Amino acid sequence: MQLFILRHAEAEPHASSDFARNLTPTGRAQLTQVANRHLQELGSISQVWVSPYVRTQQTLEHIRALMPAGVAIQTTEDLTPDSPVQLLIPLLEKSKGDKVLLISHQPLVGEAVSRLCGLAPGYYRLGTSALTHIDLPLLGFGQGQVCFCDQP
Repeated sequence: MQLFILRHAEAEPHASSDFARNLTPTGRAQLTQVANRHLQELGSISQVWVSPYVRTQQTLEHIRALMPAGVAIQTTEDLTPDSPVQLLIPLLEKSKGDKVLLISHQPLVGEAVSRLCGLAPGYYRLGTSALTHIDLPLLGFGQGQVCFCDQP
């Protein structure tokens, strides 16, 4: 599996709730920069899993036109900021195709990269709009290899 992990773009610091925070103009611009550097990868995604939070949904919508028309998109509570990283393997087992994009939050995205690749916690510090590509030949923790980690 080729796994792409995208942290949502920069969001406003305050809203009525953490769930409701919107992307900032700076966040949208940074996301565009990262996405434009990876048009080929995004153009071959077969499945997208995304958190239900407003900022992750807006991140998906901002890059949606770069993905194939028939890409399968699923919103899941398993990708919220406080979700345990252990939920990733069962989630990925349900994925369609071999190129999967997860759109989520810190600390989950950082923990996911570390655990999937057998790295020390915090090895990659993923800022907003960071896109990480992991080659995951076997589905499990410690089985992956980071191909790139691109940040604005």
